Amino acid sequence: MSGQFDKLCNAYAITLGERLMPGAGVYGVGAVAVVMPHEHAARAWLDEFADAVASLDRGPGDVVPVGDPWKFMRRAAGEGLAGIEGANVEAFTERFMFMVRVEEAGATLPTVLASITEKGWDTCLTRTGIKELDHAEVLHWQRFDILDQVTGQWGQRCPFRVWEQGERLYELGSDDVVVLVGNVPLLGDWNSTEGAFAFFTSEDDASHFRDHHLCQGRGENRIMIGPNGPDGPRHAIAELTARPVLDLRARLEELSQINPLAAWCVNPDGHRENSAYGRLLYGGQHPVGLPDDSAEAPWMAAVSGIWKVMPGNRFELDESMPAWTGRDTIRWSGGQSLQLLPLDRSFVLDPGLDSVELDDDLTESDAEELVAAHLDATGLEESWEQLGAGENRAGDHLDLFHIVCWDSVTSV
Repeated sequence: MSGQFDKLCNAYAITLGERLMPGAGVYGVGAVAVVMPHEHAARAWLDEFADAVASLDRGPGDVVPVGDPWKFMRRAAGEGLAGIEGANVEAFTERFMFMVRVEEAGATLPTVLASITEKGWDTCLTRTGIKELDHAEVLHWQRFDILDQVTGQWGQRCPFRVWEQGERLYELGSDDVVVLVGNVPLLGDWNSTEGAFAFFTSEDDASHFRDHHLCQGRGENRIMIGPNGPDGPRHAIAELTARPVLDLRARLEELSQINPLAAWCVNPDGHRENSAYGRLLYGGQHPVGLPDDSAEAPWMAAVSGIWKVMPGNRFELDESMPAWTGRDTIRWSGGQSLQLLPLDRSFVLDPGLDSVELDDDLTESDAEELVAAHLDATGLEESWEQLGAGENRAGDHLDLFHIVCWDSVTSV
C-alpha cells in the first residue's frame, strides 16, 4: 500500500455517537469524514473543541481507528459522506475523494478511493488494491439522495455558511453589464438555457469567481452588454466589480425584466450546503420561482430546504429537506445505472451463474470481477452462430438469457 493509504490506514476518525462526525471540508460535493494521523492527535483535537462538539447534540465525541481504507470509505459513504480530510491540514495534508468507474455511474456506494496529495491527483485504491487511474477513468460519486441528507441538516436556521440573516449579498456587474452563469452544480442539466444570474455571500467570493471562472472559463457563461456598454466580452469582464445587493427580493424583480427566462443562484462555485438557486419564471407551476403575485415571496431552493426570499436579504424556511423535485440535483440519485456485459461476451448460452451465491451487497465492481472469472469470454460472432444453430433456435427465446450489466458509456 502506498504512503498516503498507509497513513490513512493508521489514522483515527472522529465520531459522534455511533456515526462518523461530518465536516464541511473543501470538497464541495458533500460532507467528509474527519481524521487525524494517530489516536493521541485525534483525542487532543476532541479535547480542544469539546464545547463545539457538544453543541452539535449528536452524541458524545470519540475516536475510532480507520483500519482498511476501502472498507472505511464504504462505511463513510453509507453514512452520507463524500470524502476524507484531516481535522488539521498541517497534521494530515492528504485528502481522499469517493469515486466510481465511468461504467459504474449511479452506483449506490463508491468503489474507488482517490487520493489528493501535494502532487495533486495521485493513486487510487480499489477493492483489489492500489491502481494508477487517470482522472478521466473515474467519476465523482454523486449520490445526492444520500449526501444531501447530511449537509441539508446544517442550514436549518440560515441557508448559508459564515453569513447572517440581513447581511449584504454581492453581484458581479456594472451599469451596463450583467453576467449569466452556465455551470450551476445545484441545477446541473436543469439550468435555464439562458443561464443564471449569480450572487455571492462575500465580496471575496464574487471576485474569486470573476478571476477564476469568468476570465478563465470554458465559454459556458454569458455576458449581457447594454447599448452604452463596453466593446466586447473581454472589456466587459474587465469592468466587472462586486456590487453590494441590499435587497435580493427587489433585485430579482429587476432582473426578471431583463431576462425572465433565466435562473438565479447564490455561490455557484461554493460547497453544496452553502449554495442555493431560484427561477425568474414558472410561478405556482414550479416549486421554486417568482410567484405570479408580486406581493408573495419568491422561493429559493437549497439542500436544507425551500426558502422564502423576504425583504432585506432575509430568508424563511418554508419546507425542510423535501424530496427530489425532478428539476435540479438536490437529492437526485443520478439516474439508474443498469449495465450489460462488454460486447465480446454479451451473448452466452450458459452463463453458469446459477451456482453462484449473489450477495445483496454485490457492487458493480464485484459483479464485473465475478462475470470475468466465471464466463469463458466467448466471442460475439461465435456466440451468435451458436444461438442460430439447432432446431430450437435459442436466439428466439430471450427468457433463456440473463442481463448481467449495462455499459453506461457505450449503451450496450
